[in-house]
Amino acid sequence: MTRTKSRRQPETGPSHRHAVLIRTLQMSGFDPRDFDVVESRAPQLGAVKLSDDMLAVRRRSTGEERLYVADPELSWFALVVDDLHQGRFGAGLRGA
Repeated sequence: MTRTKSRRQPETGPSHRHAVLIRTLQMSGFDPRDFDVVESRAPQLGAVKLSDDMLAVRRRSTGEERLYVADPELSWFALVVDDLHQGRFGAGLRGA
């Protein structure tokens, strides 16, 4: 009997993205309650071979809003982290 290892695909669904973002905000010194996260679809992105999943992140206290294409081939997560650490959403609770 031959056993094959199953490769588990990374979770990329809406609830997973939201949970990752909340944890990232906390670890970066931000209050997640100060942020609105909306996931939506943009079918026109399929024309350029991208996922149609969009992630809108808005900080309530500053009004700053950023849109990210949540495509598995793109590092939306790295872009969010960079925006947080570059101060594009303003300072965090710990002056992030």
